[in-house]
Amino acid sequence: MPNPWEEIPLEVYEAHMSLPGVAQLQALERLTEARLAAYPARTVMIWGVAGGTGFAAIDPAEVDHVTGVDVNAAYLESCRSRYPALADRLTLLRADLRFPAELPRAGLLIADLFIEYIGIGAFCSRIRECLPDTLCCVIQRSAEEAFVSPSPYAESFAGIGALHTDIEEGELTVALLGSGYGPLYREEVRLPNGKRLVRLDYTRMPDEPDFAEPRKIRNRARARKGPIQGG
Repeated sequence: MPNPWEEIPLEVYEAHMSLPGVAQLQALERLTEARLAAYPARTVMIWGVAGGTGFAAIDPAEVDHVTGVDVNAAYLESCRSRYPALADRLTLLRADLRFPAELPRAGLLIADLFIEYIGIGAFCSRIRECLPDTLCCVIQRSAEEAFVSPSPYAESFAGIGALHTDIEEGELTVALLGSGYGPLYREEVRLPNGKRLVRLDYTRMPDEPDFAEPRKIRNRARARKGPIQGG
């Protein structure tokens, strides 16, 4: 069965996401830059990369390999043509991550506004398959019923409603704890339309018995990386 994301042209996606009243694309670019600075890694992977969200912040001199994953082949071709400086260290994978996929290991994995379209169960399964050292994701909070903000382009996104599921932060964190990842950092970014992007960073924990308890995981993460912050 085709994934509805394969039917959305990149120019429509980017035009919608970058509208002044939406401003999600701009916010995601800033968040990606911040995480690349916070967690330097020689290997980086981005799920739901679209036309290269976050690639502009990647310094080719600072990474050995970058992997971009998306279900839309046209999006990946745009990534390749837009970022020639990454060409010799770039892998682009077409995959629907609702299902198992052959994914490389990465020091840093970024998955923004992505879990909503594959679900927490599939997300944790894919994480266990590739075991990144640091996992960073963004979920959305809104008082509105619609996940997709109203805009002249909103009709183009009607099909993805069949995939979308609201993600509860607590449920996600508990599931990731069960997969060996403890919370590292939290931040909220408010958007012009009143929605909030919630940045959630997690770290892969050693296989120690005491790491099964969330409180101890939080304390260990605090000692290693600084306080878990709210915004």
